[in-house]
Amino acid sequence: MKVGDDMQEALERIKQAEAKNERAEEEMWSELKEYEEEKNEQLKQIERDKKEERNQILTEIQEENQEQLHQQQLSLEQEVDEEDENYKNAYQNKRTKIVEQIIEEVIQNNGR
Repeated sequence: MKVGDDMQEALERIKQAEAKNERAEEEMWSELKEYEEEKNEQLKQIERDKKEERNQILTEIQEENQEQLHQQQLSLEQEVDEEDENYKNAYQNKRTKIVEQIIEEVIQNNGR
């Protein structure tokens, strides 16, 4: 019966080795799944960070553009004010000259 016992013992060892291999495979798959989940979470965090960074950059660009537009508007308003002032001065000068000419003509016409 020694051969039978040896055979039985060999079968038992094979079963134990297969069970051990199954446990190792399950553990490997479990670790692989945890690793995958960890990497997916890291990827999601990177995507969130990049999205936040992109939004921040867009906000900064929009703010810069708004400031430039505001400065241009102020510059144009100042230009308009200066042109308006120049126009008023030119009008006043011409008006004064015309009034002086009219007065002079009236004096000359009445003086004759």
